[in-house]
Amino acid sequence: MSEYYTLGAQLPMLKKGDYRTHALTSKDFVETLFQQTTKRDRQQVELLLLREDNTLLLQLLQDDSATAQKEKLYVLGEEKLRTLIDSIRKRLEAEHNAVTIYQELDYPRLPKGIYPQYMIDFVTTYLEEQMKEVKQPYFYSDLLLMGYASYVQKHGNRFLRKWFALEYDIAAIFAAMTADQFKLNREQYILGTSTLHQLLREGNWHEIAYLPEGEMVNQMRKIAEEKDLAIREERIDEYKWDLLDEETFTDIFSINAMLTYLLKLQILERWERLDKVQGEQRFKTIVSSLNSEFREEMQDFKKQLKQAAKAKRIDTKHTHES
Repeated sequence: MSEYYTLGAQLPMLKKGDYRTHALTSKDFVETLFQQTTKRDRQQVELLLLREDNTLLLQLLQDDSATAQKEKLYVLGEEKLRTLIDSIRKRLEAEHNAVTIYQELDYPRLPKGIYPQYMIDFVTTYLEEQMKEVKQPYFYSDLLLMGYASYVQKHGNRFLRKWFALEYDIAAIFAAMTADQFKLNREQYILGTSTLHQLLREGNWHEIAYLPEGEMVNQMRKIAEEKDLAIREERIDEYKWDLLDEETFTDIFSINAMLTYLLKLQILERWERLDKVQGEQRFKTIVSSLNSEFREEMQDFKKQLKQAAKAKRIDTKHTHES
């Protein structure tokens, strides 16, 4: 495993919750890191970055007008993802229109070694079910996440396997609690096959307490008591941040330390975007409120003018009669 002493020593300190003042962007960090990584280490970083490709892939499938965001880091990017979708769609159409199973099919072939198998499988399932108008009991975002998590467990190092298992478990825990709260079918929200996921589908919280993940589940249930969703998300990220600190307490120059730093940057940037969005929403609320008050004041002013005009007409009438 390579050590990144020079880069690690030069990296600015990141503080939990300090998302307004950090200067280094995740994009700049990755570009610098890629100048030094081995092929194996670069693959680990790209495994982490595939999360953004997953989000974009789902957006492109659901809305052809969707586009990549400039500030996001992608491994494949919009053009390659569109090629993936187009190639699989044409293959499915060719298979559907084939007269016999022996007919040679004409459709663009995907280049080998470019696309992760879970993406190919997911796009195939999605397009097949859309063509057949199949209504599945699950959400496609969950199906994609499950395929991605399995892919990381196969190709990721120990740190990434552990980290993505945690993120997948946390998502499943909150899905189960949401299902309990609104009396929904857990089968629709929890697709994992681990013991934890099986017990979550059953709603067996008592047995979950005895699992290795029991303490983490207990922490998530406490966080779920927070009614403010923004505060809840912040506490989840704080929990993750603390785990990242534990991971690199004595390991500050390895690829795992670099992956941890990237994850922290992504957390800070996420909250920076949320803060900006929330700020814009607050501004719109204020403007809307001011507009509402202005409209009310104008209505009152118009009402007063009408009353004044009416009073003047009555007074003039009385004067003429006199």
